[in-house]
Parts: sequence; C-alpha cells; structure tokens
Amino acid sequence: MLVQCALVILRVLPARLSAFFRTKDISYFHQSMHYFGIIVVFAIGAGLGGVISKQLGYPTIWISCIVLLIPLVLMHERKV
Repeated sequence: MLVQCALVILRVLPARLSAFFRTKDISYFHQSMHYFGIIVVFAIGAGLGGVISKQLGYPTIWISCIVLLIPLVLMHERKV
C-alpha cells in the first residue's frame, strides 16, 4: 500500500508541474508543491529516524512514526 502511494505521488508530481508550465494555471503549481512537500517531509522523517536511532536506540521508532504521520495526513487531506 505504501509503495502504491509513493508511486502515485511520484507520478502526479511531474504531471502537475508539467500542466502548470503548459497552462500557467497556478492551481497546478500549488498541487505539485503539495506533493513535493509530502516527499520532503517523508525523506526528513526517514533520515531523522536513521540518524537518531544510532543515538537513542529502539525508542526512536516512535519519534519517526510521529514525524512520518505528517505526510500521511497531507496525503489524505480533503479540500474544503
């Protein structure tokens, strides 16, 4: 499931960015930056988990889970 979400994000990000450059519609740019933010936050959470786990050990998994919840919430955010 996680791999499918990542593949969708990696497919949608360049599509939205391409649509922005073709149409100059700012909403496509905002959508692409939303997906880019998800990727960045996920990478930061995974990186922090790896670095901090060397220092703190197993309890670090909970810190990583909290940080990685941010992209999960962003992916399932509904527009009002």
